[in-house]
Amino acid sequence: ANERNQRAEAVLVAALEQDAKEKAAALEQEAEAKAIRIEEAVKASKALNAELERKQRYLFETRLQLEAAEKEKAANAAEAKRVMKAEAILVAALEQEAKEKAAA
Repeated sequence: ANERNQRAEAVLVAALEQDAKEKAAALEQEAEAKAIRIEEAVKASKALNAELERKQRYLFETRLQLEAAEKEKAANAAEAKRVMKAEAILVAALEQEAKEKAAA
């Protein structure tokens, strides 16, 4: 009976050891899979951050170009105003000259 109990105990211990090995292997596989998913998430995050930085740089450059265009537009408007004033003065002078010639 004692020998039978020892054999039964040995079988039970072997089964428990096998179960523990299987659980450890499953946990190890799960940990490896999680590590791979984390690594992929980090890569994706880095790629998204790089894309965001590119878009922010593009937006900044576009804003600078817009500001420059607005300044150029304002300068062009001021120049057009000066030209129109000069043309008005010239027209008035020509009209005055024409009146004077007509009166003479």
